[in-house]
Amino acid sequence: MIAIQILELIAKILSLLLELIVKLISLPPSLSFFHNLSIGEECPRLVGRKRERQQLHYWLKEPPEQSPIMVITGVGGVGKTALAKDLAFKVWRWGNSRWRGILARIPGIPCKPYMTFNALIWISGQEFSAFQSVDKIAEEIARTLRDKDLLLRPQNELQDAVRRALGRYRALLILDGYETMKPEVLEFIKSLPPPTRVLITSQHTVGNFPVLSLETLEHGAAVQLVQQEAARHRVQLSSEQMRELAEAAWGLPLVIILSVSRLRHGRELKQVIRELKEARGDLAQRVVNRQIQEIQRRPEAWSVFQALALFDPEAGAVREALGVVAGLDDQARDDGLEVLRGCELLTHSIEEDRFWARHPLIHQAAQKALAGNPNRAEFERRQVDWYRGLLLRRPQPKALLRRERPTLEAVLERLRAAGDVDELALLLREAEVLKDEGAWERYADLAREVFRLCLERGDGRPLIGMAWETLAKPGPQWRKEFAKVWWPKLKGLLEKMDKEGEAEIRRVETYLHVKKAQDADQLVSEIENFKKFFVQESELPINEPEMLIDLINYTGFSFSDSRKPFRDFQRARQYLEEGIRLVEQYWAQLRDPEDWEAVLRGNIAILMARAEGRYREAMRILEEIRPKLRWKRNWAEWELVMAVYAFRRGRVGKAWRHGQEGERWLRESGFEQLDIPEWEEWTQIRSRLDSPMKRLCEWFHRCLWSPFRRI
Repeated sequence: MIAIQILELIAKILSLLLELIVKLISLPPSLSFFHNLSIGEECPRLVGRKRERQQLHYWLKEPPEQSPIMVITGVGGVGKTALAKDLAFKVWRWGNSRWRGILARIPGIPCKPYMTFNALIWISGQEFSAFQSVDKIAEEIARTLRDKDLLLRPQNELQDAVRRALGRYRALLILDGYETMKPEVLEFIKSLPPPTRVLITSQHTVGNFPVLSLETLEHGAAVQLVQQEAARHRVQLSSEQMRELAEAAWGLPLVIILSVSRLRHGRELKQVIRELKEARGDLAQRVVNRQIQEIQRRPEAWSVFQALALFDPEAGAVREALGVVAGLDDQARDDGLEVLRGCELLTHSIEEDRFWARHPLIHQAAQKALAGNPNRAEFERRQVDWYRGLLLRRPQPKALLRRERPTLEAVLERLRAAGDVDELALLLREAEVLKDEGAWERYADLAREVFRLCLERGDGRPLIGMAWETLAKPGPQWRKEFAKVWWPKLKGLLEKMDKEGEAEIRRVETYLHVKKAQDADQLVSEIENFKKFFVQESELPINEPEMLIDLINYTGFSFSDSRKPFRDFQRARQYLEEGIRLVEQYWAQLRDPEDWEAVLRGNIAILMARAEGRYREAMRILEEIRPKLRWKRNWAEWELVMAVYAFRRGRVGKAWRHGQEGERWLRESGFEQLDIPEWEEWTQIRSRLDSPMKRLCEWFHRCLWSPFRRI
């Protein structure tokens, strides 16, 4: 009897282990996690605040009687933003961990509260920030969640749509610097559905929500922070001097950091302590103002400090950009940055060579300084010049542009508000990064503004090179709107411009006709005519080689599509190989030649699989090109094609992982589906693999049972 019970127990344990193994091997690397943090340098380790962090973790738990909104209050410089960022980075680190995807699906595994979120939205409400109104906050939430339905909503429906969408996520929304936001923001956050949590930092209480009142550091923690900063700056202080400075700074972290910085720059300890004791009012603000008075004596530091105000406070600015906007040469720029870093006004990421204001109070001071500068327009003009130069680089620095996106959007909005249609059109023509990340509706909205301004003024010059460029990536919905709503009106403007206008009309109509071609003769005729037209042009727009390569790639891919009545694998290979030759020929003129080369090579690999069934070789080529792909839509297509080919080769677990990752990239790129046969096949495969048991059965059938039956 005992032996039977032991055997039953062993069988039960083995069954549970088998179920666990099936779950683990079938999981994607991580569950989808959405955030908008600018990850340049991680939040430094907090000194003290153990009790406060425990309170926040307790608040994040799920008791129904607890308020979903918490407010951190305290005077300026006490560490409200630092405490909120400490929590945000914990959520971010866990959200991007592979273990989150594993543990979240195993029942009974206890998780800390910050491990359970799948979305994190950080909104900075600093003075002069864009995120002071409900509309801007709702837009940022939509962009962060990368939800296509939200991104395409008109402005008057967006708030309600965001509320409904947040009900599908466990999201943490952090509003930093609430006191500068508009009153209607309060009503918006009150209406957010569970399980959304909202953390607010403010110098004042907000509504009747629970308050975590942040006091100054306890004496021991304050002394520890003085010791830490003194060691970092190599400032020699005795234990008594550390205690004296901590007391004079009233335990305010920002005041301690800036005071030790002053000691490093030659100030005597007695003088610093005396000034702290004599200060009245907001001590942190007084200390920040005193540091700013110091840098005003250094023209190069003062110029760089004001230039920083024009960059997004969360994204920061790279060294080169700060120098250009400040109007300084390299040596003067570096001298100014060293002064600012020495005064502890900036933090620096060595890896990216990027700079941020150390505290919101400092960034606000930079904005106020620039607002009072009569030469502010010169700073703004130089910033536009820098972004123009950045976008016109060949190849474009895609990684840098992705980090610059928040500031670039602000620059484009400034040009739109000023009605500078020429500069707006030029930058928009090159800003492919706005069509990435899924939020291409922002790009389309700016394009509409250019079109409206051109129609109002009766001026078609800004449309040259831009009209067809707007068709390239946003997707079929935008192409349909462009062809039906905008093109008939814009064409009239271009017809008045003789040769330039005629060439632009030819480009746009070729693009539209190729995309709508229903038979091989029409497709080939359009492409061949455009190739002749392209060769005959004496002055090509900067991006026209990309259009030619794009259309040739599309033609080759269309001929390899088994759903097309004019499928022709031999002709498909000819066009794709011609595309590779054109990439080599125009390498120096392309925004991202490596991406184009990878796309064309990948399409040749897909052709090999479709025409000859060489899945193993196709997958090998696709593995080689993956690091060179730049756009998320291309990543989605790569993953889903790999999923289908892995399934055909009997690699069930690999197929499932590729498919899940591909669908994630597809959502993030703002599309619901792909117009390729592999997508249709994947939807059928997904229904056969959508549970661990189905995947196990499919694996057994394809890898074990089928070969056995053939024997």
